[in-house]
Amino acid sequence: MSAIHTIGTLSGGIGSWGACRRWIDINGPDGMVLLFADVSGDDPETGEDADTLRFLNDCAADLGTPLVKIRDGRSIWDVFTEKHWLGNTQVAHCSWELKTAPARAWIDANAPQAERIIVGIDVTEANRLPAITGKWAPLEVVTPLFDRPMLWKPQLKQMARDRGLRLPRMYELGYAHANCRICVKAGHASFARTLRIWPEVYAYAEAQEEKFRAAHGDVAILRDRTGGTTKPETLRQFRERLESANGGCSLFDELEEGGCACF
Repeated sequence: MSAIHTIGTLSGGIGSWGACRRWIDINGPDGMVLLFADVSGDDPETGEDADTLRFLNDCAADLGTPLVKIRDGRSIWDVFTEKHWLGNTQVAHCSWELKTAPARAWIDANAPQAERIIVGIDVTEANRLPAITGKWAPLEVVTPLFDRPMLWKPQLKQMARDRGLRLPRMYELGYAHANCRICVKAGHASFARTLRIWPEVYAYAEAQEEKFRAAHGDVAILRDRTGGTTKPETLRQFRERLESANGGCSLFDELEEGGCACF
């Protein structure tokens, strides 16, 4: 492999593929590697969906660029337990512990001469750019999807189909993201979807949250905002609310908080 000057981050979502696709179409693949941080633990109910991992391999073949997969080995629940801090819809330190920090360590060890890193955010996420830039300094953060003509998820999905790529099944199932089946930064609608499609995954997360609460008190991943007040809402309480006659959740949560976008 030649000297690495460009790191293309892949998260499993369509945005990261689209950003790398646009960069390569303009600049070529020389001196570039694709980097994916796998957050799965030892339990099958944690981490990215299996079909997302299939999509990553298809992306690498389409981009014609080496794909490096790194894995810390801990799950999000391991991180929460070790740090005595439950990730939630506001702050999810699992993204730093399992994605950013391992990726940074790999770059420092294997590509110290790297000049830039490509991230797959678009202009609708421009508010995230200052934090991302600071996180990866002194690497230059490149955002190809900001360039004109600007591209968004619907266009990127069609571009991928046109190139013969089969999208991750999480998109086909209605998720706004295509990463972890349980993402603590996702909203109510995403959790409701997982409860319906993968009840065993939801049940595992519910049990893990209850275990954490037994040790740390009244904390929860979700928030209940009904009645004009905000209070913690456990996954058990949320499930019971959905199962009750008056159950329901915000239909906008999945669009507003569609996943951690943590890479």
